[in-house]
Amino acid sequence: MLVAENEIGGKIDLTKLSRLEIEDQRKISWYCPGCGSEVIIKNGLVMRPHFSHKQCQSCDSFSENESEEHLLGKEVLAKNCDKFGLTYELEAYLPSIQQRPDILVEGNIAVEFQCSTLSIKRLKERTSSYLQNGYQVIWLLGNNLSFSGSLSELQKQFISFSPEIGFYLWGLSGKNECIELTYFLSKTPLKWQFKRESFSLNKHSIVDILSCPKTMKKKEMIETDTQANYDKQQEKWNQQLVKKQPGVMELQSFFDSQGENLGQLNQLY
Repeated sequence: MLVAENEIGGKIDLTKLSRLEIEDQRKISWYCPGCGSEVIIKNGLVMRPHFSHKQCQSCDSFSENESEEHLLGKEVLAKNCDKFGLTYELEAYLPSIQQRPDILVEGNIAVEFQCSTLSIKRLKERTSSYLQNGYQVIWLLGNNLSFSGSLSELQKQFISFSPEIGFYLWGLSGKNECIELTYFLSKTPLKWQFKRESFSLNKHSIVDILSCPKTMKKKEMIETDTQANYDKQQEKWNQQLVKKQPGVMELQSFFDSQGENLGQLNQLY
């Protein structure tokens, strides 16, 4: 975690301090804003400065194994808000839903930087809770969950839709200080088709970036190799017809009613 409280409720945000200033804070007792237990400052050279629970214990608000990628991502987002004059709270606690987004921007945009896997059930619960309580939730994916040519069932849950750019995913690279938009996501028999655009967090505010799916002019659709995709699908149908698989046999029944043969469509059209 990057934010902690002292015994009278005062908060400290390590992203706003130099390493020397952080060292001075070691003299003070700090506590986890989530569970209230004591935390200590870790100010080593391997990972950026952060708080860690003094004693290993279960905390519903913060993970004890927070990665360097996650810490850096939150810091980059906070600095973007500072640079562009946005109101925000890092690791904000929302008592009405008992959740703590990585950063709450402009009072109602809950931004979650997801670097590790979680259950689909938990993801849906958290997303639903935000939406039902009037928050807009944006999931930014880290390296392990970023789109790289295929999608797991979990990754599919992060997909959103816009009439202007179709199905899309957000990703965040703290190291490169940019947010990536992967859009026009569509699956063909050959592969996933998509386009990708990168937005520098040094040039654009996070609010402007995240509004792109609704404000971007409709872009030219991806051109696909229609004949190659069709040939691949035709090959699958023929294989399924030979094996008499139920789904394709039902489809064949429809074409039979039209006096046509599913296995010969390439010659008909």
